[in-house]
Parts: sequence; C-alpha cells; structure tokens
Amino acid sequence: MKKDFSYGEILGESSRISNSNFLSFMLIVGLITSPTLLAELGIYVLAQEAMSDPEKAEAFLAAKSGIPILLGLLSLFLGPISTGALTYGVFEQASGRHASTGQCLSVGLRKLIPVALVGFVVGLYIVFGIILLVIPGIYFATMFFVAVPCAVVEHCGAFESMRRSRELTEGYRGQIFWLLVMLFLLGVAVGMLVFFLTGEELTLMGIGLGFLTNCWVAVIAATAGSVAYFRLRQIKEGLDFEELSSVFD
Repeated sequence: MKKDFSYGEILGESSRISNSNFLSFMLIVGLITSPTLLAELGIYVLAQEAMSDPEKAEAFLAAKSGIPILLGLLSLFLGPISTGALTYGVFEQASGRHASTGQCLSVGLRKLIPVALVGFVVGLYIVFGIILLVIPGIYFATMFFVAVPCAVVEHCGAFESMRRSRELTEGYRGQIFWLLVMLFLLGVAVGMLVFFLTGEELTLMGIGLGFLTNCWVAVIAATAGSVAYFRLRQIKEGLDFEELSSVFD
C-alpha cells in the first residue's frame, strides 16, 4: 500500500481491493445490511395490501414519510459494522494475503459491540452537526472518518477511537472531505441509475436491484474507511503490517 494520501489515491486503492474481493465483500455487506432489505420488503407488502384496502391505504400514506428516516437510521447503524467487518479483509489484502468471508465475519462479530457503539456515537455527532447548519456535521464526518477501524485494530472504546481518529485525520481532513463528496456522488449516481431502470413505482425488481447496488456502494465506502486508516498510520506512525498480525488473532 502506497504512502500517498489523496482522495483519488484512496478511492483508487479502495476500488482495487474491493474488486479483488468482490464476491466475499458483497456477501459480507449483504448479510450485515440485510435488515434494510427486510424493511423494504415489509414496506412493499404493506403497499400491496394498501392498494386493496382503503383503510390500510390511508395508514400507509400516513407512515410513508417516515420510511426514508427508518432506512436512513438503519444505514447509519449498519454502515460502521460493515466497515468493521471489512477492516480485516483490507488489512490482509494490504499485507499481500487474502481473507476469507468467514474470517472477515468472525472478526466483525468479535468487534460488534465496540464498533456499534462507535458508529452510534459518531452518528449522533454527525446528525446533530447537520442540524446545526450542516457544516459542523461535515466537519465531524471528516474528523471521525477512521474511528471504526481504530476500534477494530486498536481495541479502543468509543471515545478513545474518536480521539485516535481525530489525531490521525489532522492535516488530511480536506482530502477526506473530497473523498466523502466522491462517495456521496457515487451513491447519487447509482440511485439515479436504479430509478431510471425501475421507475418510481415500488417493485420487487427495484428493491432487489437497489439493494445490490447499495451493497456495492457500501463496499466501496467501507473499504475506503479502512484504506484511509492504514494509509494514515503508515504516513504518521510508520505502520508495519507484520506487527499488526497478532491484533486479529
């Protein structure tokens, strides 16, 4: 893994690693984010019932505005868990080895509670920051971008992981901001493509295609977080990957 740090380099390295592990990474993220698929399928069933029952239709329309919020909260919680599970895969790839799906999931499950806590606390910071005129939320997102890999690799608690992330990202948050912009634009482009192919109407094809493409974007984003962490530690601390091998034992 190179020691340069630019959003283009991180995105390129993330794409290379995720492509090399496409099936295993997609399976891992698909399993972790499956609650969002189940939620969308439940919404689809309710929508079908609402079409034949006026009372249910009224209730469905009343609840419809809350659906994006529900899916957004699920993604906010499950995204860090995906990053935690893929951190091991990225580490093995950067070390010239290949991690199996089972190994990545095993590491992810062992780190589930600390990673979930980090994701929850960081998510709160970002949400409240966005409420406070957006810019603080973006600042927190860049500052805590590698908090989850810190929790996985360094066995940190939530606030210690955030402190480590703040240290590692200092001086590189501008590049992380543009990396986040690129990931956001990738998500928007994929979403528009799915909309173009499936239309506005809620269909099983649209749900399935949307889930698969969202998993792909999530793989790139989760891999980018891990790649950024290892790259920053190489630059700032002269990271030796062999010294980290025991961390995952």
